[in-house]
Amino acid sequence: MGNKQSLKRKRKFKNPQSLIEHKFEKTLYVVYDRVTSERLGLHVPQKVFQDVAADAAATATGRRQAVIVKDDRDLKKARSVLLRIFSRMPLDSVEDVLNHGFLKGSGRVGRSTKLEAETKVGLAVVAHARHKFTAYDVVLSYMRGTGEGGNIKEKARDQIRGQLSSILKTWGSPDERKIEVVQLPERQALKSEG
Repeated sequence: MGNKQSLKRKRKFKNPQSLIEHKFEKTLYVVYDRVTSERLGLHVPQKVFQDVAADAAATATGRRQAVIVKDDRDLKKARSVLLRIFSRMPLDSVEDVLNHGFLKGSGRVGRSTKLEAETKVGLAVVAHARHKFTAYDVVLSYMRGTGEGGNIKEKARDQIRGQLSSILKTWGSPDERKIEVVQLPERQALKSEG
């Protein structure tokens, strides 16, 4: 072990849910850098490491398949919600929203696990409409070029809000016609009235 590493803490790693962890009931050490206190990893007995690695290799295909099934289910749900709320949205825009806003590994709103499907769809549609069907990018570029201070994204959004609202109303289903854009912290979402 290098001189910068330190075994600051130890913990009993007993988890009956995992056969490997339960089988060994070994003490695992959390390894920290002595200077920065950054967590570097775990120190485990070699036999535990080998068995865990073998188990991971044996279950890799099944875990990969489970991820594919979950991603497919999530995308189908998003499509269903999108078509329910925005039934008159052009189909090429539906595909654009799903392919861009819900792209795996993108960190975009559609991949969030903390938001409801309706909120994710609403935020993705708002972003799509703002960038593809309004003058938002032109206004934002102009504001950046003039050196305008403050939150220029918010100022640009304010300038295109009416145009955006009109687009969203056009795309809405009959029971969702009264859609307005409302502010949430750092984001926008859709709110249905009456």
